Amino acid sequence: MRNRAAARFPSQSHSKGLSGIKPWFKAHYAGLPAALCATYAALISSVYLLAFGRGGYTDITLFKYVLFCSLTGLFVAAMLIFARGGRRLSATQYLVMLYWLFSAVSALLSEHRPEALTGMGRYEGLITITLYCAVFLLFSAFGKADWRPLWVLGVSTSLFCLICFLQFLGLNPFHLYPEGTNYYGMYRDYSGQFAGTIGNAGLVSAFLCVAAPLFWVTALRLKKPAALPPAALGLAVLVYIDVKAGLLGVLAGGLVSLPVVLPLPPKKRGVLALAVFAFFAAAAAAVYFCDFGGEARGGMLWEAHELLHGNFDDGFGTGRIYIWKNVAKLVPQRPLFGGGPDTLVYYMDAVFTRQAEDGAYIVKTIDAAHNEYLNILANQGALALLAYLAALACSFRKWLKSRSAAAAACGTAALCYCVQAFFGISQSISSIYFWIAWGLLEASSLSEEPGDGDARVPTPPPSACGGALRSFLRSLRSRAHSRRRPRSSPPDA
Repeated sequence: MRNRAAARFPSQSHSKGLSGIKPWFKAHYAGLPAALCATYAALISSVYLLAFGRGGYTDITLFKYVLFCSLTGLFVAAMLIFARGGRRLSATQYLVMLYWLFSAVSALLSEHRPEALTGMGRYEGLITITLYCAVFLLFSAFGKADWRPLWVLGVSTSLFCLICFLQFLGLNPFHLYPEGTNYYGMYRDYSGQFAGTIGNAGLVSAFLCVAAPLFWVTALRLKKPAALPPAALGLAVLVYIDVKAGLLGVLAGGLVSLPVVLPLPPKKRGVLALAVFAFFAAAAAAVYFCDFGGEARGGMLWEAHELLHGNFDDGFGTGRIYIWKNVAKLVPQRPLFGGGPDTLVYYMDAVFTRQAEDGAYIVKTIDAAHNEYLNILANQGALALLAYLAALACSFRKWLKSRSAAAAACGTAALCYCVQAFFGISQSISSIYFWIAWGLLEASSLSEEPGDGDARVPTPPPSACGGALRSFLRSLRSRAHSRRRPRSSPPDA
């Protein structure tokens, strides 16, 4: 009779079986999205950082772009399949979505629509922007401060720096340079300055502006001495390649971050913040009033002195003032949506000329603004730039109030990158590390807010009366539950 009833009403037993699937799935796969984020971060920190093609620096940009699209595309697809729920959407996430939307409209309205999808030369088209935004949104919604990918990045960064040091010794490991040349053939045997498994020295400095602060903050805040070697190696490489944008990013961003990084009480944190502000004010005053020996000896500081006095010479900043002037002339032509992502080269008539050490002149077309914010303004328009800057402002505002070590580390890394981005170029070879750090910063900030699924707001210990009252209420609930419990079904006839 029991088997006959089960055969007549199979939906009951089937529904009971299905009712157990959801809790089982939650119990076994609740941490899968965070694990996927950690795995992707580890792959980007190791495989993507150290990999290069057969052609060395000749085809490294295309090779890294294909690898970036492959790894990131698989990660996004896996998250779309397995990720459910996540943290509630924040204002920063909405603004990043707006940034993507305005960039998409810019690509659709572009006169060079196919090129706006992939990008020209630097591969910073809508496809890359979409993957950046997807990585940020997924990490901010599901990512967690897992220190295992950080140690993977530490080992990979150390290996990367060792390769750079071998190149600084005049060697050509892995034949990355053309045959018969080395690091010191820059602007003579080949066009540009290249190092490590990234290539362009500006991109190397952008990567180290993310990596080095992560490690020194970890060493300082969490007292992890193992984080010091990759931080020291990264800073040594940054000093040797002498990219001023990277040095400024690490120094200025690091100083601004001190009140957040150091675990101080609110009053001491405020005093330190005032001290940092006073230091920057004094430095600005010194640059304004001192000429540092004039053009012959002043270098970058003399150029800053002249800029503060209104002298915007085209040669300042290794020609960046000249590039910025010409890019700024294009903005009024397409102010809202720009000319399309990574299509600047189609609208730029000016060329950039640089004299090499042997006296020869190198002439290049201008395909990027050498300022990420100006680049967004020219390529994607004012609306995209405003959304991007507003998103950064929202994240850094929460970072200033954060007490989390993960938020302190990721926020410092993101800030250092944003400082150097004022003089740098966005490419997936280095920018993806910023977007991951930014996503984890937002995730850490959201996890600290009450009401979020990951937040755990501590409750004060109960008093004796409170504990007795809670025990009495629990006993009442258990009695009421036992009275409502259904009686067992009668036995089959």
